[in-house]
Amino acid sequence: MNFVASIYDNTQIEKLNNLVTHVLIPVPSFQSSTGVDVIEAINLCESINIKPILKLDSMIHEYMLDDFKEVILKYKDSNVLFYITDLGAAKILIDLGLVNRTIFNPHTLITNHLDAKIYSDFGFDAVSMSLEITVNDVIKTLDKTNVDLFYLVFGHQLMFHSKRMLVSLYEEKENLNIKRNNMYLIEEKRNDKYPLLETNLGTYIYRSYQLSLIKHIKELNLKYAYFESRFINFDTYVEVLRIYNRYMNNEINIDEALSLISSLDLNIEDGFTYKDSVYQKEEF
Repeated sequence: MNFVASIYDNTQIEKLNNLVTHVLIPVPSFQSSTGVDVIEAINLCESINIKPILKLDSMIHEYMLDDFKEVILKYKDSNVLFYITDLGAAKILIDLGLVNRTIFNPHTLITNHLDAKIYSDFGFDAVSMSLEITVNDVIKTLDKTNVDLFYLVFGHQLMFHSKRMLVSLYEEKENLNIKRNNMYLIEEKRNDKYPLLETNLGTYIYRSYQLSLIKHIKELNLKYAYFESRFINFDTYVEVLRIYNRYMNNEINIDEALSLISSLDLNIEDGFTYKDSVYQKEEF
């Protein structure tokens, strides 16, 4: 099983030495952050024997097609994988003969073993299943198929994306001046804080808690176990990676691992790990 980290600053890469096998490198203009120095990040990863994955998980609109293809061609001969979420992006990578170096995560589209098999048969290096189904459904899919899976095992989960600049629109309508650092939403009847980002690609809202699947990671026959670092102190995040590594290497048992993670004072919840999504019609 490969451990995959996310970084949002090149200085974070060195801290991941001997803890992960792969790193997601955000590429400017094609995912929900300002990005990093991609070439430097690739070189830093390779200097400590970590495989770089270029994070290109935006929805590719028509005006972005040429720029997207230009990025792919720029790094085609590099030792990188490509992480995408858009079917149009997948078509470009397939046409360029790079499907076997592509990790395809369509977020909520893959929800059972039939979906997983259909997308896997395109020849992707790995695909990712929805995080809004139970972990048992993921395990059943892995038992019934031989798909290579990329799956979030720790961190905040994206729950909403709109290409509209919702913060800017609200700011304009209400004649406000909203600080862009550490934005979050609080619902009228709840106290949870939902982290919020606005970039040139639109608005992103994340769940208020971190997910942690350490109790199930040995059951999940994953090709890539993904650890999302966004909205978490990076030193705390590194400690989480150490705990997962120690557990996977049988240096500690599950009770010790859970106790160590609990001591980090993270806001961990089960989410949809054990309970299916339930959609209710609104009453009029």
